[in-house]
Amino acid sequence: MIVLKLFAGIAIEGHERPLSGRAAQRHRLALLAMLAASQPRAVSRDKLIAHLWPENDAAHARNLLNQAAHALRQLLGKDAIVSHSDSLTLSPARVASDVGQFEEAIAVGHRDRAVELYAGPFLDGFFLGGCPEFERWTDGERDRLRRSYLKALQGLAERASAQGDRQATVEWWQRLAAEDPSSAQVTVGLMRALESYGDRAAAIRQAQTHAALLREEFDAEPSPEVVALAGRLRKEPGGRTVTVTPVADTGPASAHPPPSNEQHITPIETRLPATARRVGLRHPGVLVAALFALVVALGLWQGLGGKSETTLDTNLVAVMPFRTTGADPSLAYLREGMMDLLAAKLTGEGGPRAADPRTVMVAWGRVASADDADLSEEQAAGVARTIGAGRLLLGSVVGSPSPFVLSATLTSVGATSIGANQAT
Repeated sequence: MIVLKLFAGIAIEGHERPLSGRAAQRHRLALLAMLAASQPRAVSRDKLIAHLWPENDAAHARNLLNQAAHALRQLLGKDAIVSHSDSLTLSPARVASDVGQFEEAIAVGHRDRAVELYAGPFLDGFFLGGCPEFERWTDGERDRLRRSYLKALQGLAERASAQGDRQATVEWWQRLAAEDPSSAQVTVGLMRALESYGDRAAAIRQAQTHAALLREEFDAEPSPEVVALAGRLRKEPGGRTVTVTPVADTGPASAHPPPSNEQHITPIETRLPATARRVGLRHPGVLVAALFALVVALGLWQGLGGKSETTLDTNLVAVMPFRTTGADPSLAYLREGMMDLLAAKLTGEGGPRAADPRTVMVAWGRVASADDADLSEEQAAGVARTIGAGRLLLGSVVGSPSPFVLSATLTSVGATSIGANQAT
């Protein structure tokens, strides 16, 4: 069985021949994606032509469609694409897709499986120039599948809550907030879960993070429900007020000598196939394994580093954009890609959690001179304080695509001091 991977890019699993030559042309990949997303339904030839070859006359476009189907049959097998009089379809006996498996899992209520299958946005990073109908179709499918994913996450959060599993409830709402940080409904859900879990200060900080994001990206204020809940949470039983570091612009702080508890780890060397465009496209396990080793090496699970001198959340880690100035230009995607991967890994289960990367980038943008600028450690610590994070992770990437080396430093952020634990 051949499986098409359409979440977080496009890839093919289960065939012996590489995706190259004529079959790798973008129009043919787009044809494959349209057929897979519609499976088991057939797609009319007219629709395929209108989406993929809009600038060609009818005869030429039909010929291009036939050539594309022929090239894909050579790659996947002659029975993989079934021709009808006026339409094409993928053979379910020969070809499956992660999108089809995702939708089947949703239909039968297997939310855990659906969430596992959703590796990222539909056809993320795939673009077909001069084909506006295809781009509109892609955007529509991407939005539809994302909404199904968010609904599945919410269902899992509500199920965990009904079962009395407070930790799992928080974790599911955190994943929802990472995907949809501007949603008032999601923010309130996570705040209530954190309150139930006993972490009222973290719930208030979530409201602050949400508010900062809305103001920066949409020039909007948080909903009355978020404001009211945050106000209530600031009052403990008996009228005592919970004090939380506010989300506001913070200038660079002076650095004091770090404590002598630094830990040095052998560099982590990892390889990605030369054809991989982005993190997790073809072989996500390689980077995920390396990231887990990196997290363990940093001592995150043991909570290394000094305690914060303020009410900063010492379990919240601000992962900064990785420096890539010493790496091959093809690895530039790791600058923010590592933020996303570490955020997915640091979920708070049994240890710290990563701040939402978008929130970090909003605060980063207030300080950095340009989107690709690097900050000093003191400036980065100021960014961490701005979002209420008690820990800071600074990293770098050096080398060529195969191999490259990840290095990182974990810093404990206090009111005016910085304590570091390093790993490379």
